[in-house]
Amino acid sequence: MYTIVGSGIAGLTCSSILSKSGIQNEIYEKNNKIIDQHYGIQISPNASYVLDQMGLLESLTPSLKIINSIKILSLKNLKIISSLPIGNFVKANNLTNYYTASRHQLYRLLREDVESSNTPIRYQSEIIKVEDSNQEIHLINKNGSTIKKENLIIANGNSKNSIYKNISHENNKNNYITLRTNVKNIDLPFEFQKDSVFLILGEQLHIVIYPFFNDELNIVLISNKKLIDNNLKVDPKKISSIDKGVRKFILECNWSSWQLYDRKTTLNLENNLPIYVIGDAAHSIKPHLAQGSAMALEDAYFLAKLIIAKNKTQDIHNLSKLRKRRINRVIDKSSQNRYIFHAPTPISIIRDLILKNTNGENYLNSLKWLYCYKS
Repeated sequence: MYTIVGSGIAGLTCSSILSKSGIQNEIYEKNNKIIDQHYGIQISPNASYVLDQMGLLESLTPSLKIINSIKILSLKNLKIISSLPIGNFVKANNLTNYYTASRHQLYRLLREDVESSNTPIRYQSEIIKVEDSNQEIHLINKNGSTIKKENLIIANGNSKNSIYKNISHENNKNNYITLRTNVKNIDLPFEFQKDSVFLILGEQLHIVIYPFFNDELNIVLISNKKLIDNNLKVDPKKISSIDKGVRKFILECNWSSWQLYDRKTTLNLENNLPIYVIGDAAHSIKPHLAQGSAMALEDAYFLAKLIIAKNKTQDIHNLSKLRKRRINRVIDKSSQNRYIFHAPTPISIIRDLILKNTNGENYLNSLKWLYCYKS
């Protein structure tokens, strides 16, 4: 029996794969059934591949939006700087599509898939501590009870504090704030292509727009904190150099904030103890490469396949350490993108010139290591 702590994307994915292979598992979740707001999520080919292998992609397809291009625009005048032909890239490399979707729809599909296998999800069961002694694993519940378990998968990615002594989190504040909202396509102050992700770059802020649910658009604005006041309003005096229509739109939006920390997670897991960590509980990835959910899906698929193949505990840990190289590469690329997206003048001018002269197809080919990956 495998016990999974956390019913986010990583936990549910891992449970689904194990259940379909006849491996008993259970999930402990501190909340009731997850009720996620209809915000968007990007599902790149390496992520949609996992859903396809799970047999879930077809069921999710009616709720998905296929993305054929990623357009990079200037926030100053809305002119296209560059365009990445992701649809052609997918076809040329025989990949599953690049999609966008509602996080709520993805969660619901994963949860229903787990429930259909009669795998128990123990809601309102908050695990506050994991103890190991003499090769035994004990879960300490918030209600004070102690439960002995055989194998443990920690996937509680939203936890502020580590529940296990061999996992350490170092939370460092940064100068960025993330705002998000949903709007109808007709509310945008410019023409939007429904098969595209728009990446609009400015100085010390950027905006990402994409379709995700019915005719709604998901909008994320990541900015230097000094541009935003305590009421989540953008200071109009500090964004005077951007397109007037977009400026008015930004000022009129009702934003909600999404706190981002620069979290450094260190895993000191023992090779002979069946305690594994996946998703955001194992690593923190900045959103500037749109790979947070993809790495959660990959992690879960990777670990579940190792378990199904009856690898020994030590071998699973060793192979997971090898996977860490890929995770670190994704983290490095995400960090690099954050610097590029938020470049101040005059670096932002140089950035735009370089992007304008960058061939989109060649750029995507440089990301084959990311999008063409198959666990």
